[in-house]
Amino acid sequence: MKLFYYQSRTANNFGDELNPWLWNKIFPNLFDNDSDVLVTGMGTILNGRVPKARKIIVLGSGVGYGKAPVIDDSWHIYWLRGPLSARQLRVSAERAITDSAYLIPTCHIPDKKKAFAHSFMPHISQSKCCDWEAICADLGMGYIDPDWETGKVLSVLENTQNLITEALHGAIVADAFRIPWMPVVTKASILRFKWEDWCASMDLKYSPLFLWPPWKGGQDGLLCRMKRAMKARLVKKQLRTIMSRQKFFLSKRNIHLDRIRRMEARLEDFRSDLLHQAFLPGSRVKQEAKSCEV
Repeated sequence: MKLFYYQSRTANNFGDELNPWLWNKIFPNLFDNDSDVLVTGMGTILNGRVPKARKIIVLGSGVGYGKAPVIDDSWHIYWLRGPLSARQLRVSAERAITDSAYLIPTCHIPDKKKAFAHSFMPHISQSKCCDWEAICADLGMGYIDPDWETGKVLSVLENTQNLITEALHGAIVADAFRIPWMPVVTKASILRFKWEDWCASMDLKYSPLFLWPPWKGGQDGLLCRMKRAMKARLVKKQLRTIMSRQKFFLSKRNIHLDRIRRMEARLEDFRSDLLHQAFLPGSRVKQEAKSCEV
């Protein structure tokens, strides 16, 4: 089996790199890079760019970028990220549970110490647009770069009391760790669909706050320095305002526990299918298999 997830040539995006970190803990020695059977996990990756394979196993992935794929007998969906993905794929809403990153606390106990009252995590596309770390340091905030190594991201995140995030998987993992979070956007191209898909799975409403992006201009010249300083002051003022808000987002405890329980049940179905060699050539695995039912 081969683990399939988005791999950038220029950055190690936290939400994507969680895949090898998590699935190799849950299923050690399962993946041998044989593309005859693909396993998809975290990410907005269900589209026409999923490679052809004899079997495509879906464990919590979502739709959003590009055209949704046509589901045929080669697909075996254990669960999806949310109800919007189920609707796009034209499959039962019962298959929508939540993002599989919610399984992280089942194999990693977060640190209870909180070094930061607030931390900020930008979208991967905005992480290098300015010195976010310096801005956060001036405010006494923690900073989380989604391009960092997975363990480092998790270390700062779990030591955060409240998270302000433009990165979807920052919010998802924070919610899984029971850390209140606040979504922000710095540019219109941030994909709203994937946020709404996941939020709907947790009975939440996606209501982000707008955060002015810092100045991206060059390093030289008095005018550039003035614009950069002005934008930095504006961003700091906005972040202070957000930090002063009393109510951040957090899913209800009963929903949080229910989603983990349902995903663990699907994983048991998957393990059973592996044990009975359901994905070997010639096996009879139907799209409406028992493991896809609630």
